[in-house]
Amino acid sequence: MRSSTTFRKTDVQSPRVAVRPWAIAFWLLLWQIAAMAVGRDFLLASPVTVLLRLWELLRTAAFWSAALHSTSRILLGFLLGALAGGVCAGLSLRWRRVRELIAPLHAVLRAIPVASFVIVALIWVPSRNLSVLISFLIVFPLIYAGTLSELERADEKLLEMAQLFRMKPLRRLIYLYLLPALPALANLCATAMGMAWKSGVAAELISIPAGSIGERLYKAKVYLMTGELFAWTLAIVLLSAVCARLLRFMLRRLAVPVMAAPALGALASFLFTLAPKEDAGEQRLLPFPAFFLLFALCYGAVLLALWPGIISFDFPHEIEQYTSGEYFAAHPVFHTLLLGGLYQLGEALFGSMNAGAALYSVVQLLLLAAMFAWSCVFVQRRVRRRSVVLALAAFFALMPVHGAMAVSTAKDPLFSGLCVVLCLLLWEIAEDPDAFLCSGPRIARFAGCCLGIALLRNNGVF
Repeated sequence: MRSSTTFRKTDVQSPRVAVRPWAIAFWLLLWQIAAMAVGRDFLLASPVTVLLRLWELLRTAAFWSAALHSTSRILLGFLLGALAGGVCAGLSLRWRRVRELIAPLHAVLRAIPVASFVIVALIWVPSRNLSVLISFLIVFPLIYAGTLSELERADEKLLEMAQLFRMKPLRRLIYLYLLPALPALANLCATAMGMAWKSGVAAELISIPAGSIGERLYKAKVYLMTGELFAWTLAIVLLSAVCARLLRFMLRRLAVPVMAAPALGALASFLFTLAPKEDAGEQRLLPFPAFFLLFALCYGAVLLALWPGIISFDFPHEIEQYTSGEYFAAHPVFHTLLLGGLYQLGEALFGSMNAGAALYSVVQLLLLAAMFAWSCVFVQRRVRRRSVVLALAAFFALMPVHGAMAVSTAKDPLFSGLCVVLCLLLWEIAEDPDAFLCSGPRIARFAGCCLGIALLRNNGVF
């Protein structure tokens, strides 16, 4: 049955004018002419100089370190502000006293300039975390006011029908409030993301935390490096635009399935909502051995390059426990026995310690290849879209972290693989709980997966 939920259109549609290449070329040409007229790069750098400087910065580790420092803190402030604003909007919709209580705070946050926030907050908050607080304070009133406005526009007739048929509160929240307002909320969050970047970088520029984009901007301004100043500004614009577009995409494409099945995670939920094509039965499904061979070859190539594998810092401690027979709670006993047994077997068969470590890497990469191959077959049987399945297989096979972890002696790779399998098993339970619980092999598979997760990490039982 297809859902009858429709997205609500706003009363006033703001026209969206596409950015044309000729308009960009015009302003760049005007910028270039102005820079040539000034004739001094430290006063006004040309577009060519800025792009060349940005390219030089992109090739340095310091650029990515500063970008990661600022991005992580600004995104954290945005997420906290969006979450707090959404929750307060829901509470204000339900209880009028809450709205009256928040009204003065909302008015103050909307009126006070960012610079005043920064100066006052520096008294209590360390400079390295100031951008988190400022982003939160800027995002909260925007999300609160916009979300409350959209929630108030819910269809009264649908609400009366939901009350008549005793619709559960969670379903009412999702289908009558959130889903119709989703496009407007996506645009609202994208706007708030841009404001978070502006305010967060402004806070860094005033507080000058070490290793941040704000510090780089301040140094470029002090030493009159106008080209670098413009290059960092262009980088901020690009980072803000990328974050806003990704957020809008996630809200429009992933928010609905995540609300419907939060335990599966964003990726699995998105795949869960993809309907098979009408001619899906005519498509030839890829077998398990094809996926398994693909992953085994990719991870095997990584093993050859990093022979005998990536030796983690826990490896010598676990081998020492295995050989001495004295086990400690610092490492899971099951993983210690598995690692020590394969290491001893490889050393006995080939007479080399490297061979022992390599044998464990081979067994682990084969197990991970089997888990990921089963996952691809599982998704393929339900989605039946070749492009989606191939993209998932490419993600498992070509993502560098998968190959590196597949040949690592740490306990995390097998644990992570079982977590992927567990998410898909939860997907299967959500599809048909009765059929799953009546199947002995399915229950055994689920129990074995949970047992493996609990044995491979001490916190896996939780």
